[in-house]
Amino acid sequence: MLAVREILGLWLLGVPKKQIAGQLGFDVPGPVRCSHLPSHEDAGGRGNMNGVETAPGEAERFRWWGLEAANRPVAMSDTNYTPAEQFHVPGGRVYEGEIGEVIYKRSAAMARVLYTTPHENTAFPEGDDRRGRGRDFATWVFSEEPGLAEGLFCCGLELIIDARLEPDASVGLHMHRETEEVYYLLEGALTMTTVMRNGGERTLSLGPGDAHGVRLGESHYGRAGARGCRFIAVAFRRR
Repeated sequence: MLAVREILGLWLLGVPKKQIAGQLGFDVPGPVRCSHLPSHEDAGGRGNMNGVETAPGEAERFRWWGLEAANRPVAMSDTNYTPAEQFHVPGGRVYEGEIGEVIYKRSAAMARVLYTTPHENTAFPEGDDRRGRGRDFATWVFSEEPGLAEGLFCCGLELIIDARLEPDASVGLHMHRETEEVYYLLEGALTMTTVMRNGGERTLSLGPGDAHGVRLGESHYGRAGARGCRFIAVAFRRR
């Protein structure tokens, strides 16, 4: 019997699924397809997984593992996101689904919020990155933030947000007085500046896989690249 890592290795190398299934001792008569989604695969085997181009044969492997729907990107349009001023009100909820004894969440039930001029800082003129500009399309994954607390965690998590900044948008300069925060960049480019407690500044341009952290008492601001960016923001609060 193959080990899990060996199965994944064969799959990534493009070994046909029936051959892998034979090694496991059973047969797979055909691909498992998501009937409500078109395959978008042309005669050459190259597919487009709902907007994400795939290499020859890759779309077939995505469907076999049931990943086609899971990898469908959410379009960044105003109609898919609630304006921040309508979301941040008494009784606001970051999740509309049910959570039982263990924690699982479905993407479709997560709050999607549109922030215009994120962390706006009016001490700076328009056009200055420190003021903030553009739009931030944010998906709230988890929250223990006051006013939006879900009561799921007790060990210091403040929030987890999947953020998408449109091209050349900027997050305005703001200080972290009560929380610390990490950005993990998934797509695009993001230039972040950290203002340290002693007033010194450090700036670094980030690409996919890079990370940025800001500690208590520090401030930061950032600007997305010409194609925008997507990052995961995780914040922590001392409890």
